[in-house]
Amino acid sequence: MTEQRIARYQAIFEILELISDDKTTSEIIKSTYQLAHRVARVPIMLIALINQKHPGLLNIEVLEEGIHTQLTSPRREDGLVECVLRGETILTGDFQSFLRTRNFVVRSTFTEVSALTTRSWLGVPFRTQKGTVGALSWQSYEGNFFDEEDLHFAELLAKHLGFAISNAELWHDLNELAHTDALTDLGNRRAFMHDIDERITAGSPFALVIVDIQQFKQINDTHGHQTGDEVLAAVAESLRMHSRGMGKAYRLGGDEFALLTLADGSVVERIVLKVQDTLRHRFVHFPVRVNSGVALFPQEARTEDALYHVADQAMYQAKRKSTLLSEEGQASDP
Repeated sequence: MTEQRIARYQAIFEILELISDDKTTSEIIKSTYQLAHRVARVPIMLIALINQKHPGLLNIEVLEEGIHTQLTSPRREDGLVECVLRGETILTGDFQSFLRTRNFVVRSTFTEVSALTTRSWLGVPFRTQKGTVGALSWQSYEGNFFDEEDLHFAELLAKHLGFAISNAELWHDLNELAHTDALTDLGNRRAFMHDIDERITAGSPFALVIVDIQQFKQINDTHGHQTGDEVLAAVAESLRMHSRGMGKAYRLGGDEFALLTLADGSVVERIVLKVQDTLRHRFVHFPVRVNSGVALFPQEARTEDALYHVADQAMYQAKRKSTLLSEEGQASDP
């Protein structure tokens, strides 16, 4: 067995090692390029993945030496990559003649020059448990650069790359599930603890806002748990909508929510007022209001527990004030 063939099988084992690691898809693609570049002298590698949320789009990554380009492109019937996605394996040492013969369209990645000067092109599909999910292609500016042995190696690589990416997608899905509240689709307490810890470690100022729903138990008891769930979902969506671009909302459990946002009191006040206004228009047959408390990092506290305590106490004071005002209003009624 030649040294080159031994090196190629060693590269396959390295891809297999990626399957057992908690790697992202992007990390796997970069590692694959490094292996292909080292073992098969591949100058350019392109990987196109079908966008799982929008199957009409392709997520494309191109690597050439130190350049890494990412783009999203619509799928098209006359695309060269789409031909590979349909299951065709392509190997050509005269790329320009091949394009003229087949009438394919080639996407521009780095520059227009790249497509015009490519001489050799190799493309193979790769699959996961979901079926064909992407295409792997190697390109060279030299004619007849790849041979049948390169094609065989690319097919082996694509096969195991599919396993590795499938594992990465599964890990990502499970991680999302573990950090997402099922009812509201907000981050859950685990996600909140992870994110606030990251913010504290980073050291930049931010605000923690704790929010709960006034008399939520009474809403549940009077209108039923289905209505209670609708209220929780509405509060969650309102927090998400009005904090977009400024922070992130979480459901900590029950009717308690949290918001990590800019360390700006006016921003926090504006978000809470918009949430209150949205709920007032959403629930016209019975009132739905929220209480909130704010803690600023690092001015008021520097640890997660201390921040939560400050915000919780501020919310308690706001709740107590709201209750007193409500009682005074009822007492003054004739």
